[in-house]
Amino acid sequence: MKKFLALLTALVLLSTLCAAMAVSASALELPERPTLTNTTDKEYVAFKAPAEPAVTHQTRLGAASALLTNGGTIVVTQKALYSFKDAEEQSTIDGTRGTILVTAKEGDTSYINIDTDGSETGIILGNNGFREENMDKVDYLRLEGNVIFDDIVLFNRAHPASSKEPMPEPNTVLALSGSRVVIGSGVQFAHRYELPNMALIAEKGAVVFIDSLGFSKYTGEGILVLKQDLVSQVNADTFAGFEGAVVDESGNLLYGTEPAAPVETEAPETKAPETKAPETKAPETKAPETKAPETKAATGDTTTAVDTTTTGEEGGIPAYVWVIIGVVAVAAVACGVILATKKKKA
Repeated sequence: MKKFLALLTALVLLSTLCAAMAVSASALELPERPTLTNTTDKEYVAFKAPAEPAVTHQTRLGAASALLTNGGTIVVTQKALYSFKDAEEQSTIDGTRGTILVTAKEGDTSYINIDTDGSETGIILGNNGFREENMDKVDYLRLEGNVIFDDIVLFNRAHPASSKEPMPEPNTVLALSGSRVVIGSGVQFAHRYELPNMALIAEKGAVVFIDSLGFSKYTGEGILVLKQDLVSQVNADTFAGFEGAVVDESGNLLYGTEPAAPVETEAPETKAPETKAPETKAPETKAPETKAPETKAATGDTTTAVDTTTTGEEGGIPAYVWVIIGVVAVAAVACGVILATKKKKA
């Protein structure tokens, strides 16, 4: 009998552990991945406009995105300068009014040039303008709203003043809070003078879908969503210093900390000032008190009955409770069968 009780206890403990593990391993609910739909609007970016331009070219990414009032495509045909010298509104790719795709391909035409000989085609970070006072500054590519990068090169070319030594900190792609960013599988990374590559900051509230690896550093408190075939290519060291959550495409936590659920805040109640009518009190008339004769039960003092009804909690029973109940029931039936069999044999 003791063996059967021990077995029953072990089954209950095991089912409880399994239920707890199932609850803790729940996947994060991810937002929808940005896609470019319902727009054919385009803007072109080039450092120098073509000699015979078929279309108007902007020189700044921010200026191009400002013209895409409902989202659209930015086609980079030469260098897309992006510099700390720009004002923030000129330096931000704004996808808040509609998803923006930044690419160096248009149909069957590819403008990509990975060479760093001065004729490279792509987004240039660290555009120091060959000015010594700018050479030590870290550059930030700011992304807001829904922004997709694909078939584009990210170039890092800044260096310290009068030197070709690496920068103390890499230039940075910054996903602002609330943004939804895609680093597509066609994104390439390049840099001059063996500089450290670019860093990615995902602010708290930002979600970055990563289909291509290449950033040298990841920081921030947002969410990074790794393409499934990249999961085996990274480890905890890849995201050292990242304070957010790194998950796979199903939302399963790989590294970091699962973000807390947003706290619902109720608007303060606005209460109209209470107006109270003056109280009119009628004169009190008291009826003469009539006292019934006291009758005492022969059995002694009477006690008040206690209400034994209880109300259960509202809501359904969690799934893991049913699992535990099921395991206990099966174990109990098994024990009963075994005991009955033993009695028959005896």
